[in-house]
This record gives sequence, C-alpha cells and structure tokens, in this order.
Amino acid sequence: MKKLCLAVGTFIALMISELRSSSATPNRFQFSEPQRRTYVAPLGIGANLPTSQTAQWIYAWPEDRPDQPVELGRRVVLAVPPGTAIAPLLGTRPLRLPREIHPGWWVLEAPDAWIAAIQAEELHALPQVIACFPAARALFSLQDLYAPAPSDPYFSQQWHLEYRNSAAAHLGADLNIRAAWPTTRGENVLVSVVDNGVELTHPDLADPFSLGPHFNFGDGTPNAGPSLSTASHGTAVAGLIGAQGNNQRGVSGVAPGAKFASWVIFKGSVLDPDTVEMKSMFEAQSNIVHVQNHSWGAGGTALYPIPPLEEIGISNAVFSGRDGRGVLIVRASSNGRKSLADANADGYAVDPRVITVSAARSDGRTTRYSNPGACVLVAAPSAEVAEGFSSNLDSSFPSLVTTDLTGFSGANASVGLNDSADYRFGTSGFSGTSGSTPLVSGVVALMLSANPTLSYRDVQQALLLSSRHLDLADPLLLTNGAGLRVSYNLGYGIPDAGAAVQRALQWTSRPTLTTVTRTFATNVGSTKAITDDGLRVEVTGTNVPAGLASIPVTATFGAHADVPTALLPITAVELANQPLDSLTGRAALVSRGGNSFTEKIQNCAAAGAQLVLIYNNQGTTERSQMLSTDFATVPAVMMGRSAGTDLAAMIATNSSLRVRLRLLATVCSVEITNTLISEHVKVRLQTDHSRRGDLRVTLVSPSGTRSILQRLNNDSSAGPADWTYSSVAHFYESTAGTWKLEVSDQEPGNVGNVLRADLTVSGVAIRDSDRDGLEDSWEASHFGNLASTGSGDPDADGVPNSVEQVMHTKPLAVDVPFRLDVSPWSSQILRLSWPGLAGATYRILESVNPEGPYTEIESIPGAFPVTEYFTLLGTDTSRLLRVERVIP
Repeated sequence: MKKLCLAVGTFIALMISELRSSSATPNRFQFSEPQRRTYVAPLGIGANLPTSQTAQWIYAWPEDRPDQPVELGRRVVLAVPPGTAIAPLLGTRPLRLPREIHPGWWVLEAPDAWIAAIQAEELHALPQVIACFPAARALFSLQDLYAPAPSDPYFSQQWHLEYRNSAAAHLGADLNIRAAWPTTRGENVLVSVVDNGVELTHPDLADPFSLGPHFNFGDGTPNAGPSLSTASHGTAVAGLIGAQGNNQRGVSGVAPGAKFASWVIFKGSVLDPDTVEMKSMFEAQSNIVHVQNHSWGAGGTALYPIPPLEEIGISNAVFSGRDGRGVLIVRASSNGRKSLADANADGYAVDPRVITVSAARSDGRTTRYSNPGACVLVAAPSAEVAEGFSSNLDSSFPSLVTTDLTGFSGANASVGLNDSADYRFGTSGFSGTSGSTPLVSGVVALMLSANPTLSYRDVQQALLLSSRHLDLADPLLLTNGAGLRVSYNLGYGIPDAGAAVQRALQWTSRPTLTTVTRTFATNVGSTKAITDDGLRVEVTGTNVPAGLASIPVTATFGAHADVPTALLPITAVELANQPLDSLTGRAALVSRGGNSFTEKIQNCAAAGAQLVLIYNNQGTTERSQMLSTDFATVPAVMMGRSAGTDLAAMIATNSSLRVRLRLLATVCSVEITNTLISEHVKVRLQTDHSRRGDLRVTLVSPSGTRSILQRLNNDSSAGPADWTYSSVAHFYESTAGTWKLEVSDQEPGNVGNVLRADLTVSGVAIRDSDRDGLEDSWEASHFGNLASTGSGDPDADGVPNSVEQVMHTKPLAVDVPFRLDVSPWSSQILRLSWPGLAGATYRILESVNPEGPYTEIESIPGAFPVTEYFTLLGTDTSRLLRVERVIP
C-alpha cells in the first residue's frame, strides 16, 4: 500500500509571507489616519507629520502599491558600511537601544512610530548611510479555507447555503458557501435586482442597497421600493443574493459584501414598462452593473420570442457592458413544469448569452415545477411544492429563508416580540425558480469579485465546471462526449461556491468565439414529412394480427426510447401495485388503475423490466398523457384499451410474442467540418405542422450526445413555424462530424413537414485532426500521440482531458497538491479537508507524538473535489491527526 501523508496539529495554521530584499532606495510611504486626514503625505515632509501624537503603529502603504498596506512601528532599520561607528550619526536623535543584527545592519527604537518615520527619512539622506527605513509589518491574518459561521441568527436555517446537521454531516444540496467566503464575499461587484421593488430600508438590506443606482422603469423615477404595499417578491430575491452578513441580524446573502441596485419592472406581479423601456432596462448602467438578476420569464407553454428592441438591449449589455467583458444576465427557467412547459419555449431563457437556472429541492432532485430545457445551464436549491397541481409547499422539504417586507405587509405577517416577521421561512418561506436564480447570481458575484477580468463566456464555463449533480438517478442525466455530466432537468447541476471562486481565480480567458452555421438535409431515401403518431410498440411472433403489429402509444416524461429498444419477451402483470417477481430482460404489460403511473413503472423497473406498457382498461378514453412520470427510469408508454386488451389475451396463449418500442422520426443530418471546442449549439427549425405540442425534437452530436430541444407538450398552436432552440449539453465536445436532428409526432390527428432546419455551432477553433475536441499540439505534447479522448481521465483526478485542456493543467498528473486545511466548523467541531478523489479511500490516524505511532480512527471514501472529515475539538492540544490516501 502506497501512502501520501501529511501530519498536522489540531490547532496549527499556516501563513505564507514574502521576503523582500532591501534596496538603497527605500519605499516612500503615504499615511492615513482616521482623525488626521490632512496628514496624508509622503515621508520626508516632516513638518506635516503629527509629532505630538504618540502612535505605536501607523497605517501606511507604498506610494506605488496602494493595494499592499502595511503598518510602520517604532523601530528603525539602519544600513551602513560594516565597521561604521553609528554614535556620531545618531548624535542627539531620539533613537535608542542600538543593536547590530548583521554586520552593518542596525535596529534602533524611537519613542513612537511617527518619530521613527521622520528619523528614518532624515538618516537616509546622509551620505554615509546605505539605507534607512521604518520596520514595517504586513497586514496578514490567518486565513482558513472554510469561513466561520456568520453571526446572523437565522443562518442555521439557511440550508441552501450550508445544509448540515449539528454534527456537521451533510444533509443534502447546498452551495457550500463557507468554502467561498474566506476568499471573497462579493466586494466591488454591483448586482441589479430586476423585480417588483426592494424594501431599501430593511435592516438587512439598507447597507448593501445604500448607493444604487435605483430606478423604476415603469414610471421613470428613482423610486425603486416595493411597487405595491404587498410586493414582497423583490425583497425576498434581494435577501438571497446579498443580505448583509455577520451583523447579528436575520440572514446572510450568498454575496453579503456586494452592492445592489433595485430596478423595478413589475407593478405587483404585472409587467409595467413597454418594450422601449425594457430595452433601456437591459442595457442600463452596463459599465457599472456587473450582474442582472431576473427571477421572472415568459414561462408558459407557447413560444415567446424576445421582442426586437429588447434583443438589442441584451446585445448591448452583453457585448459592450463591463468594458466589453459583458454583463452577466442570470434568469429563471420558470415554474410551468406541471403544465408541460419547457424553458426552450422562452426566448429569454433560450438565449445563449444568459445563464438560465432551474430549481432543485433539498435532496438534489429537480422540483415538480421547475421548467426543464436543453438551455438550462445550472440549478440551485429551492423549496418543493405538493404533488398534483397544488401550489402549497411540500413540508417534506425545507423552503428558502430570506428577507421579507417588515411588519405586517410581507408574506410572513406573524409579528411577534422579535424580528421574525421581517423574514420568510417555513410555510411562508420563499420558493420557485425565483428563489434558485438569485442564489446563482450571488455565486456569479463572488466569481467576479475574485476575478473581475472574467468575460460572460468565462463565467458561464467556470460556473458549469464548478457544478455537480446529487440526483444520479435522474433518467435524463447523461455524460457528454467531453466527459461532463449534464441533464435536461438541471443542466450541469448545483454550483459549489467554493469551487466556483477557485475556478475564477485560476481561469484563463477563453479565446475568441467562432460561429459556424450549416443547413440540415434529410437523409437519402427519407422525406421531410413527419409521421403522425410516430411512437409505436412493434409486436412480432406467430399469428400476430395486423392491428397489433404497430401500436401507437404515448410516452412518459422520463426515460424515452429515441432509439429502438431490444426485442423483448412480454409478461402481463395486471395492476403492478405491489412488488413483482423477476421481470429481468422482459417487457411488462400493466393495466391502468389501482395506483399511480409512477408506482406501476417503479415496481416493474425494480423487478428488472426493460420496458413498461400500460393500457387503459377502463372508461372510454383510449390514451392520456401520463403526468408526473418525469423520473421513470425505463421507457414506459400508454396504449389504448382495445390494443391493450387484445395484447393481454395473446400473451396468455402465445409465448412467441416479442415487443419493442420504436420512434418513427424524420431524421435530418448535416456535416460540420470545422474543428471547434463546442460551447452553445443552436437549431433554427421551420415546420408547417398543425399542432406544435405533438412534436418531439432532439439533436444528436457527432459524439452521440442527445439534446432534448422540445418534448411533448400542450401547445395547440401550429408550428414551430420559425423557432431557434439552444443547447448547453455539448460543451467541450468536438463540433466536427455528423449532427442529426430528429423530429417526431407523438399524438394522433395533426400532421406537417419539416421545411428547413439550420445548425449553428459556436466555440474555440483548434487544429484537431482526429476530431476528439483536443488540440493536436496539446494532445501530442502531453500524451505523445493522438490516441486520447476528451472524456478520458488518465490521472483519475476527476477532471476529464477536455477540462484539463481548458484549465491548462496536466492530464497525466494530479495538479492539486495533497494539502490539509484545518478550520473550526463550530466551537466544538473541527473540519479537516483536502483535495479529494472520487473512488479513493482515505485513512484518518491520530497520535500524541509527531514521530508516531499513529492509530487509525476512521476510513472514509473520497469525494471530488474536496473530501472532508469532522472531529470534536476536545481539550488535548497535543493531539495530532494524519490523513493517508490509500493507493492500491
């Protein structure tokens, strides 16, 4: 067994300082004194220094580096040629206790720091003196990699920031915010909250919102408070992003050090400005505002394009704002999932220039309301709602705790003896993608605070690379050709704020974006016509009647058979309302009723079924949409009553029957010869179909990654007549090769044709002869050949080659050193953390002697990118802990 070891005392912390060589020309300092602002002057203007005031330390900074403040003390460092007698130099100067610490180097002491500064300047001017300067101390402090819990009394309920129990065990999804705060809290970043107004006098918001620029785009005034007396939405959003932290009051925002502007566009819940003012809003103050938070969207089932003027405003903000680096526009995917809405139908959300955010509940699964979509980049925590079409919060999952209108006006009007009415929690807690979106805006603010040079593309990519999925059972979660996990439900997952800040610090700006557009063509032998009702169960075997050979069916909203399933034997299991005997390698025929669709599918899948066929054995309705089946892990469909009854009868007497699920889709293809590292991908689709909601549209990349651009929905309008979809699922794949667009009809009675389809790929151009997304020179220099892949991870550090290339790290070596951080998690619990690897095992050992022996106290699995271990502090200060990675 090989080991990587590091011993660390329980109360040891590390501080790194820089040793600077002396110079014959000392630094000149400027001074800043709170009570004596007039005495800001370079050393040497002795008449202006307050010699009458005693000071042990003077706050100062080198005049050429105001970003590196120091403190000057009472001691003076004097350098003269070795052997020089210093008594004649000093004479009657108020300097005493001369001490030679190195030949020719003397330390002297003055009565106070001001006198020391004056004397150092005067001595330096003497010809026999090499150098003389005040002894300075750097303003370093011990820095943990994990911030202490803030003093805000409701922080312990803000699970979206840190979701742990009292023993520090993780309970579910959070932003890991305490790993970001030691580096930044969002300082020097301005976020505009585009909403229905913010209570600017709220005790937790007054300071962050003190400067503005505030504006009401509905009435054209700077009045940016709540647009109605009960308009609490904007105040809740603002608290999630930037409520003042560590002030012994209420809650903390994700970026409590940022500043904010309130931009009002809603009067209550009704959009107030016209499209001219909306354009003005998007482009307003674009060199001052860093981030715009939009907790709103079109959100319905019908297609909603961005109005032309607003398109111009967004372009101006993104391409000209922040001195060309681009304003970060963060917006909600919206809350229409229960009505089968999709974020790709919202022109605002589908725009590749914005960050579209969905919502995950506390266990990491997407919420029942959050719109899915190929355009969703990331997700963030939010509350869950009850099953069915109720809007009531599901008490099984916590809601978001944030600021509320003070007193009786807000969502929480339970005024008591404390300030609890000024905050939302519990049944009055905040929810929706309106809540998840500001959390991402806060993380983006932290990233820009850590590295202001990031462009909007840099932020998008660093953010998605810092996100992770907790719900690995999501049936629509896949690994793309670059080795990145991405989901139609949650994009690249929930950001880790600590990882996002570190990515921002280490990020190298991406090269210029290249965009290529090509037109799809239909495959040879195919037509542009879209087959009506094209999802079919095909039945084979002896004596199968023509009416059962190809049965039209309606799919669930979870796992979907875009490619034909295997031919499977079939078993009838009646209602499937309880655990079933083995169905491994088989299809199950299930009758409707007795329990939910979801339970039927779960029971069959648990028994090993690879395909579930549900038929309607009651009433007159032949087929229906199986709502709330978003998490079906195997393909499942519903067929009509007559077909299901006939098939059940045949199963009882015909063992030769085999079934498979097949989608009859119109397939269009296009060859891209440009070798780009892919970023956003867009498809412009034109059809004359008579009902858009019947269509399923998917895009398959040369790597085999499938994006769901549109699924079955309830839009009864014709089309899409002309709509542009976008997908984030192909980040860092190679664009070169054959792309396929598949359009299918999944309901009866409406028909149409694909008239035209165009593919636009964007990314960074590279020389990539084997079309794997890795630049030839980079691949050859690291591997010696071109046999690697973008998704490969030869050093097993959890970072695929595609990301190693972007981050300029080494694909054959773990770049992050095996380093322990020791930080107090609470007054009783200590947190140890180190760069971890998924699949690795780490041993925790302890001793009272640095030389050992060490005794193993626990063995834990590794987690990427950081592995943690928590232990009680105790009172034994001689206790030593060691971590070993077990390498087989």
